[in-house]
Amino acid sequence: MHWLFRLGMLLEFAGHGAAGISLKEGWVRYFAVFGFDKPMIHTLMPIVGTIDISLGVLGFVSPRRWALVWCAFWGLMTASLRPIAGESFWEVLDRAGNYGGPLAFLILSGWPRTVGEWTAPIRWRPAARATLERLAVILKWVTALTLIGHGAYGALLQKRDLLDQYSRAGLTALPLVGSRFTPALGWIEMTLGVAIAIRPLRYLALTACVFKVVTELLYPVTGYPLYEFVERGFSYVAVRALPSAPIRDAPTGEDRPMSFRYQAIAKVAWAVLAAQVAAAPAPTRVVPAVPNAAVDSIPHRADSTLVGELSRGGFILFFRHAMTNWNERDATEGGNLANRAGQRNLSEEGQRESAGIGVAIKALEIPIERVLASPMWRCRDTAQFAFGAYDTTGLLFWKSPTFREARITMLSTPPAAGKNLVLVGHQDQLIPIIPGLRRDQLKEGDALVIQPMGKGKYRVVTQITPADWARLAGVAPPPTIESAPADSTPGIPDSSKARTKPETRRPKPRLMRGAEPFGPAPPLHPAPDVCSRVNRLSASTCPRSHRRRRAGRAEPSSSPGSPRPALPS
Repeated sequence: MHWLFRLGMLLEFAGHGAAGISLKEGWVRYFAVFGFDKPMIHTLMPIVGTIDISLGVLGFVSPRRWALVWCAFWGLMTASLRPIAGESFWEVLDRAGNYGGPLAFLILSGWPRTVGEWTAPIRWRPAARATLERLAVILKWVTALTLIGHGAYGALLQKRDLLDQYSRAGLTALPLVGSRFTPALGWIEMTLGVAIAIRPLRYLALTACVFKVVTELLYPVTGYPLYEFVERGFSYVAVRALPSAPIRDAPTGEDRPMSFRYQAIAKVAWAVLAAQVAAAPAPTRVVPAVPNAAVDSIPHRADSTLVGELSRGGFILFFRHAMTNWNERDATEGGNLANRAGQRNLSEEGQRESAGIGVAIKALEIPIERVLASPMWRCRDTAQFAFGAYDTTGLLFWKSPTFREARITMLSTPPAAGKNLVLVGHQDQLIPIIPGLRRDQLKEGDALVIQPMGKGKYRVVTQITPADWARLAGVAPPPTIESAPADSTPGIPDSSKARTKPETRRPKPRLMRGAEPFGPAPPLHPAPDVCSRVNRLSASTCPRSHRRRRAGRAEPSSSPGSPRPALPS
């Protein structure tokens, strides 16, 4: 058990540190709680990540009690930042291993009696029965809270990332359960956690151990970074160590192995689950003509040759929305998409970034057929600032298999001759259908240049950044928010003048039909056959302007200032 905890320290903090070094975008909102701006956050994240990795290595090679106390405090603080940043309190419970694991290691090692014991390396020694019983209590609650917190994501919250993960793995298409898989599995997980909290029977602990490892393995299997699985190391250690602790399987206090009856029930349950998984269809992933087998295989090519190719048309430019305020959160997941206050919106730097992209593309004379945007306001604002006129479509927002298939058709359908199609959306909609694209590889404001090849196939030509657009067009990049005052000395902060954060501006309502930078808008893309496929399930997936145009009634283009009913869920 001593070496299990050492391994847990290494996995937990090495994985957590790797997330910081890789500049995990989800961390920005947690640093923003302390008032840091994004450039400062990106400076601090690798430092914090390096410290975490150092603590993980120290905990594995030569653990010290003072380090265990700090790691327990650090784990509790980072978990508590999530609800402060606007996320659910269930996040704190799900990460019970982050702070409960180091605490359990400290209990197993014994509380120090002198100052020297705080800094001395921890050596293995047989633990007393009373120590093991206290350890069993901590492991019980760490396991129970972890299962209850994670189960609440599916049972109560229908967390978007979890839904996307199960959908990619094909679990939401299982026979009998289908779309009810996520809430059903969530309630099972919460029930298992409550049962362990009431009476930690050994067979329950073993079931929880297998369950936790299998479900967390879905992270790397479905394309998430490996550190997402590694950083939950103490959660695996807790559920693995619990069966080894002196837990009581009967009111008499006897430590008994799992009975034959419970072994049979557990084997049947896992056999049924395995049969369900085997009967599920494979996850839907397009196979492009030139597969991108790894992250580095998506090229970065921004030169005059690329500009010439785009000028001749035939490509799709998929933009991720520009930079956003990470101290805001999305409170309307699948709800009222017209509610701007309940969404993460563009920052002022994101607005400038979007406008700079539009200026560069206009200067390069790249022909645009149509601009389609996700109904989320950060995507609509990006399209508005960059291109003026746009239409919204649920094809760039919803994640069900039907919409994913429609996105594949959209990306494989060539635009009109001599034109390019612009899409403004989210990375989550691209990751399942672009092999090799991983979370946060496509930064805010970046674009993928995609070449449609028909029949469900397409090729990723390159990834291009906002700075690349400015360089190719020979225009100055938009100024950043952190630029110094004109009368200040470069490199020396002007402390005599108060500096206030610029107020975030919203785009002014404007209709640019017929007056947009690229001329009158041509017929809506994708073609009617693409829209009709999706309309068989939901008539709202195609932009309204196309549906009304087919009925003989034209509708003006969308603008962020004009009221627009929310898309039905």
